[in-house]
Amino acid sequence: MCDAEADRLDSELSMLRYVAWAIPRSGSSARCAASGMRSARRTRRHGRRVRVTEGLGVAFNSTLIALLISIVLMFLLHQLQLAQERLVLDSETYLDQH
Repeated sequence: MCDAEADRLDSELSMLRYVAWAIPRSGSSARCAASGMRSARRTRRHGRRVRVTEGLGVAFNSTLIALLISIVLMFLLHQLQLAQERLVLDSETYLDQH
């Protein structure tokens, strides 16, 4: 019974794991590429190299922020999973003793 409950708790965390995985991949690289392309078009028109680096800087900053959010979310997810596993183990121990 405890194994079934542990599996249920683990499956409930699957959506949170997916969200934590998807945050940095949610268009950060696409945003980076799109920003670079927009800047490249502006550079051809205006002859400035600065615009390319500005657009890429914004894209890389947004990727960094997304990664930091993902790290914090993964830490919280780990803490939640740890608490759930401890609950299941404590329940198993209690049931074995009584």
